[in-house]
Amino acid sequence: DTLAKDSTSVSETIITTNKTITKPVVKKATVTSSASLSTNTSSKLNSTANTKKPAVNNQNADLEDSIEELSYSYEDSLINLSELLIPGWEDSFQSTMNSTKWQEKVEGLGLLSSQLISTQLGRKLSGYLVVYLSKITNGFKITNVNVLKAVIQVCCDATDSKDNSNSIKFNKAAGYELIKNFGDKLVDKKVTDVILKLFNNLSNSISNAFVISRMKFILDKIKAPATHQIYLEWLKSRLIDQGANSYPLQFLSTYCQLEIENKVASVRTAAIEVLGEIYHQIGPKSLSIIISESMKPQIKQLLENEFTRVGFDPNILVSKSNNDKDTKSSNLSSIPRVDLMNQLDKNIVHELNLVEGKNSWINRKNALEVITSQITQSGFYLEFNKSLLELIKSMKLRLLDTQSNLKPVAALALGYIVLSLEPESACKIIKLIIPQLLNCLTDNKKQLRDAAIHVLDIIIYQNK
Repeated sequence: DTLAKDSTSVSETIITTNKTITKPVVKKATVTSSASLSTNTSSKLNSTANTKKPAVNNQNADLEDSIEELSYSYEDSLINLSELLIPGWEDSFQSTMNSTKWQEKVEGLGLLSSQLISTQLGRKLSGYLVVYLSKITNGFKITNVNVLKAVIQVCCDATDSKDNSNSIKFNKAAGYELIKNFGDKLVDKKVTDVILKLFNNLSNSISNAFVISRMKFILDKIKAPATHQIYLEWLKSRLIDQGANSYPLQFLSTYCQLEIENKVASVRTAAIEVLGEIYHQIGPKSLSIIISESMKPQIKQLLENEFTRVGFDPNILVSKSNNDKDTKSSNLSSIPRVDLMNQLDKNIVHELNLVEGKNSWINRKNALEVITSQITQSGFYLEFNKSLLELIKSMKLRLLDTQSNLKPVAALALGYIVLSLEPESACKIIKLIIPQLLNCLTDNKKQLRDAAIHVLDIIIYQNK
């Protein structure tokens, strides 16, 4: 007489309250199947072929392979950077910057930083600034660590400038020039922190997608394991600070899958932890992009262990900043929705409709519980298609089942489907099941009335 029991299901009071809910949430979900699932219908973690690939995300143009080149001349840079109003810009300041004494160069770079901060022109003049810095450092070939740190700090201050408006972005060609020249220096502990600060600022002033795609191009040429490890650890910290939905998750997952094959254990561990953080925030629906068909069984096991360790906390993304909602929504939509029917036994509809025999209700009950469990394991992220619609029609009949204890199980499963679909598709299902749900409100059994109220709460949430 109880509803489906699953360690990954929603709150235990799921049908015992008539209060409006915010959203059923998955708590500490793991990628392992529930013990109650049948062999034929257990979660198909090993396959990504069962999910429909989404359309190309046009908002992730920064992931394109084209490499930008700066086209400004040194002379143009001198003219335009005069807007910074640095005293003696054309003569004494240039003498300072060309001095053979590193102390004088650092002093001049400090003044340049100060003016970038005070004028807030860093983004507007970013292209000219990088051309200028490249010229006075002989193409960023800097041997003195103090000068190196000062140059990178200048770039940090330029990228951090708001120019009184976030509409002005840091020049992409300039950004790539900085990543190209400083990315391989991450392993130098004397400048690691300031380079990571630069990466943070470039991510904020251009985009997260831009930095990780250009850095991937650089890392392909770097063999030092420590550089890869430091970068992966930085990525994890960014996911924690900014939210996983701030990043192009398909691209990031593919990159980490490559790093998991690294010969050095610390790099592999760092890559697994990045994927673990994605799972921690996005949940089971991220499995379709994290787990690849070609992945070795031992790697899959390591990932499963990590996912079990970190669990799924659906409240994390809610607490993150709401800035750039379109990009964050687009990044999440890049995850392919799960085709529920491909996760279930091919006889599932037959089992739902089986009414012959004294114990046939057990088959129907097991089928409903397996469906509920698979929806939960998808992270409430289903694809709407014709086969799902046929399944729902069979499930709707269970709201009229002669076995009364199946009715609340069917109601809950239908509510889960509504919650798992895009709003437009969910509305079609709501129209299909709402008459039967309303009839359940007048049933003699409190358990069914509570289940119907809970599903109506889900419908209200879906249509906010």
